[in-house]
Amino acid sequence: MAVPTLDAPLAEYSTNFQALGSAAPGEFSLSVGQMAQYTVLHDNWMAAYNAAKPEGSRSRALVRAKNDMKALLLSYLRELYGVIKTSQSVTNENKTLIGVTIVDRNTSSPIRPPAQAPLVTLISVIGRVAHYRLADATAPSNRRKPINAEGAMIRSFAGATPPATDGFGWRVEGQTGRTTFTVTYPNSVAPGTPCWVTVVWYNRRGEYSPACAPVQAYLQAGPVAQAA
Repeated sequence: MAVPTLDAPLAEYSTNFQALGSAAPGEFSLSVGQMAQYTVLHDNWMAAYNAAKPEGSRSRALVRAKNDMKALLLSYLRELYGVIKTSQSVTNENKTLIGVTIVDRNTSSPIRPPAQAPLVTLISVIGRVAHYRLADATAPSNRRKPINAEGAMIRSFAGATPPATDGFGWRVEGQTGRTTFTVTYPNSVAPGTPCWVTVVWYNRRGEYSPACAPVQAYLQAGPVAQAA
């Protein structure tokens, strides 16, 4: 299933996600730190949700607090959902248990995901912003996505050694339908730190290609372009 957005289904979904993920984060390609952060967001939203739920205590302030906590929870939940869904080390059984949709690859699909990983090229680094180009590995000079790719999912990592492309530790930057993209690294990442991205293509059914090998960049102290 997709992540629910209505309050009651989200409360049930998030409670299950928090319980399973906290009990054995490694089985879902998550870290203890990620689930600790998620637990704080989950607890804050549940408290705000329960406060705003009773008929006699509803107010604009309570509803606003609930909605603000919900937005924070959904943002991080979708990030972790993407990590689990793209991980090849999480079993289908565990994905189903925690509420991640499994695509049946044995059924006929008119458009399969690309068989090869994207070709990712670093274009430049300006301060904390790295610019990249995507290409079809079977036609590198073509500026279009593969015909069976709806877009690409981007993940990043800051540090000397990136995790395995199917492991935890990556930060989900989001999705793009373009063949160029940027990643802005947070202020907590010091200049000169090795930074990495890995990318997968996805098709209309949410099926993924293999992930590309991590592509390295270095953050700069000032706004000076770094050639790829």
